[in-house]
Amino acid sequence: MVGSLRGLAPRRRVLEDLRRLASVLAARHGGPVEIEVATMSDAEIRRVNRRHLGHDWATDVVSFPLSAPGAPRLVGTLAVSRDTARREATTRGHSPYDEWMLYVVHGSLHLLGLDDGAPRERARMRRAEAAVLSALGRPHVYGREEER
Repeated sequence: MVGSLRGLAPRRRVLEDLRRLASVLAARHGGPVEIEVATMSDAEIRRVNRRHLGHDWATDVVSFPLSAPGAPRLVGTLAVSRDTARREATTRGHSPYDEWMLYVVHGSLHLLGLDDGAPRERARMRRAEAAVLSALGRPHVYGREEER
């Protein structure tokens, strides 16, 4: 875990939730999971998005798989925007931390091979997000598939 968590949650809580997430993801993956989470500002994630994906805008999360598809150990990095989490949480009326955790789960599911480009894939992603967040004891803050 790198980057400032100011205004999201105490670092200890975040680390505990990330450890639990790794366990849930390992069960879904069928092997060990190692994911670094880098929390950053909108300006920083915009640079990451532009450099690596060619998209010149801030986004919620960018996933970087570092292991081959189907590898026994899943390794990856997530870039997650704390600014977007705060802004979206305010708009939707829930905690910035719950929004941020949704982004971490969403990015992690991308590392597991899920996509959300087409409607059917998006519905599968939302069900997986809800299942993982529920396993962590966190709310699924979107609640409806069409909200994202």
